[in-house]
Amino acid sequence: MATEKKKACKECGYLTIEKECPSCGSKSFLEKHKGKVVIFNSKSSIVSEKLNIKNNGMYALKYG
Repeated sequence: MATEKKKACKECGYLTIEKECPSCGSKSFLEKHKGKVVIFNSKSSIVSEKLNIKNNGMYALKYG
C-alpha cells in the first residue's frame, strides 16, 4: 500500500498531501520538514498559542 508523503506549507507549516493548504490557502510547499505537532483544539491550546496556530490539524515544527 503506497501512501503519499505529506508536505509542509511554506506559510503556516500545515502538513498535507493536497495542492492547496487547507489551513491558509497557500500553494507553496516544502518536502523537507522536521518534527510535527497535532492540534486538536486550537481555541484552548497553549501550544497553538505559542506557535501562532489558528486551526486544528497536523503542523511541522521546523520548516523553511
